[in-house]
Amino acid sequence: MEVLSEKSENSLVLEPIYQKLVTSLQDYLKNGKEFSSQFFFSFLPAELKEAFNRLYLIDFGEKIEERKWASNEIQKTEIQLQTLAIKAELQKAIALLREKENAQQDDLDIRQKVLQLTKNLSEMERKIRSL
Repeated sequence: MEVLSEKSENSLVLEPIYQKLVTSLQDYLKNGKEFSSQFFFSFLPAELKEAFNRLYLIDFGEKIEERKWASNEIQKTEIQLQTLAIKAELQKAIALLREKENAQQDDLDIRQKVLQLTKNLSEMERKIRSL
C-alpha cells in the first residue's frame, strides 16, 4: 500500500468517483489500519460502495503480500490508466481537428499532437503486452 501513498498526487485517476475512492483509501490507511477489504468497505460512505464493488472484483488472497507480484500488478494498472488517459486526450484532439476541418482550417499542431498521441498509445499497449 506504500505505492498508493507514493502515487497520491498521480493524475491518472480521472473519474471523480474513483478520485474520492482513492482519497478514502488514503484516509483509511493514514489511521494506521492494516488493509482489509471488508473493513475498508464498511468505512466507505454509501456513494462509494458501488464504485468499490466495480473495482474490487478479484480476491488476490495471499498474493497481495508478495511485493514483486503486487508491484507488477500496480505497474500494469498504471500503464492501463495511462492508456486510458492517452485515449481520452486523443479523442479530444481528433474532435478539435474535425472542428477545424469543418471550418476549413488546417492546424498542423493538432495533427502532430494526434500523431504523437497515437504513437504513445501504441507504446503503452506494447508495454502492457510485455508484462
